[in-house]
This record gives sequence, C-alpha cells and structure tokens, in this order.
Amino acid sequence: MEQVYSLINSLHNRGIISDDVKTSLLEEYSHPIVFYDNLSVSYKGKTVALPNKMFALLKFMYENRNRYFSQDRLIQNVWEKDIIVDQRTVDVHICKLKTIFPDIPVKNKKRVGYGWMD
Repeated sequence: MEQVYSLINSLHNRGIISDDVKTSLLEEYSHPIVFYDNLSVSYKGKTVALPNKMFALLKFMYENRNRYFSQDRLIQNVWEKDIIVDQRTVDVHICKLKTIFPDIPVKNKKRVGYGWMD
C-alpha cells in the first residue's frame, strides 16, 4: 500500500496528475472497500448490492483482514446458529464474490480456509 501512495505522490510532484486526481486516488486506495447499510458494497469504484449472507461474509473477512478462517468458522460467524449450512455454501459465496469483484484479495489457503489478504 505504501508503494501506491509514493507512486501517486511522485506523479503529482512531477505534474502528471492534478490535485483533484491525487485526492481521488488517495481516497480510493486508502479505503478500497466501503460497506453501506443497504447491503451495498463499493470496491474500487464498482458498487453492487449483495445478498445478506454474501455481504456479511465479505464484511467479516474484511474486518478480520490478513487472517484465514476455516469454512466452519466462517459459518459460525456469519450464519445463524439454528440454520444448517454446508461447507460448500461458503465456497459458492466466495466464488460469486470473486465473479462480481475479480480482483478482490480474498485468498484460499489449502486445508486452512479463506481470508482477506492485503
């Protein structure tokens, strides 16, 4: 992330980008994702309304960045206790999120789980 800031500042200092563009880029990269109360998510300029559980799953992983969570742990933290959810459901939700936001940094570590990795 630090490299992005120095690149933006360097471009600005050389007169390649204006003050407005610099401010816009710094805002975009300082908060790459925004969660709205109406279950909408904005990531790198693309805003999409997500289903409830997909929104909750993405938000949970983002709020706990740089940690991997097993499918069971994700189910415990996102779904209600009285709902029976198969582990494959998590895989499907992650796959759909990656289809909507192809460059989202949600990674899968084999035999460990999923996580938002900056």
